[in-house]
Amino acid sequence: MKKQLIFLICMIMAACMTAACANGQESYENGLKAFQEQKYEEAETYLRRALSQGNDAPAVKADLALTQLKLERYDESLETLNEAYQAAPQDTEVLKRVGLFYEWTSDPQTAASFYESALRLSGGKWTADSLETQGLLAVLYQKNGLYTRAVKGFNTLITQGYRVSDHVLLAGECYLSMQQIYASTQYFDLLDQCQDATADHYLKACQGLKEKRAENEARKYLQKGIELIGQGKGSCSAGEFCCFAGFYDEAEAYAAGKDDHDANMTRALLAFSKNDLKTCETAVAAALSADPDDMDAYALYALVKAKEGDEKTVKQLLTKINAKGSSTAQADALWNQIVMYEQNGKYSDAYSLLKDYRKRFNLTNAVRRELKFLSRLED
Repeated sequence: MKKQLIFLICMIMAACMTAACANGQESYENGLKAFQEQKYEEAETYLRRALSQGNDAPAVKADLALTQLKLERYDESLETLNEAYQAAPQDTEVLKRVGLFYEWTSDPQTAASFYESALRLSGGKWTADSLETQGLLAVLYQKNGLYTRAVKGFNTLITQGYRVSDHVLLAGECYLSMQQIYASTQYFDLLDQCQDATADHYLKACQGLKEKRAENEARKYLQKGIELIGQGKGSCSAGEFCCFAGFYDEAEAYAAGKDDHDANMTRALLAFSKNDLKTCETAVAAALSADPDDMDAYALYALVKAKEGDEKTVKQLLTKINAKGSSTAQADALWNQIVMYEQNGKYSDAYSLLKDYRKRFNLTNAVRRELKFLSRLED
């Protein structure tokens, strides 16, 4: 009877441990989801819960460190990250996260060293894990202007069948940065083979080519983007797409004879391109009356008000956008406020927001060019 009781207790403990692990995994997955949605306080709660429930994999603690970094608790984040690294210095998942930490804290050289260490541990075998690491390294090279190295990494991904739209797009942009138009289009054409491709990817390809004055090539991707919008794979209307791509004549057709939300937003963008701020504001108001929750319309409105120097309204709009808008809308609104302060001679305010911008958002090529213009804020 005693042996049976001991056996029963062991079975109950094993069941409890299994349930705890299951709960720990669920909490971990919820934490990752919250992190991706930029709900960092919620992510931290789930990740700590996962650890307390028995999911003590070093990668979980490393993810907690990245969450703490996003919450701007730098010292705590570094301490948590060191604990994860010391527990598993040969764990490629941990090494990737350490790399991300240093990338996000503006130390690309150290970040690259950890990504490269993770790749060496893969022993030259291309798995989903090592390909993901290769992608992180290639993107890091691209962001820091090491285009030849970046393209080499992107080529490896494509050769191995790891075709992600973001990587294909960035590879094309690398060649654009090297003034190689034809090579860039060879990569942009591969977007057709990527299941996750959206109109937004074609828009960036189109914008890059248009900037290099390769208008005929850009027009091809303009049409592909419009086709995807028709399939529901875009974040804006066809008229807005044409405006964002700089093809204003084509956009006119989408604004004519209609009074719906999309037509009004297209009219607003067309007016803004002509610096007709009054007409733009009227069209934005009409668009918002049709869709009061359109954060992109609020972002455009904030840009108009920034140009007018209306700081009070810009701040109100920024609060609204930060509460409900996408990361892109938040970045645009914050950038507009920076430029407004700079233009009004409020350099300390502009510089403070500039540091916040660099911390929160990835720097696009367009923003990098503007940063050169604003670099005197750091003098």
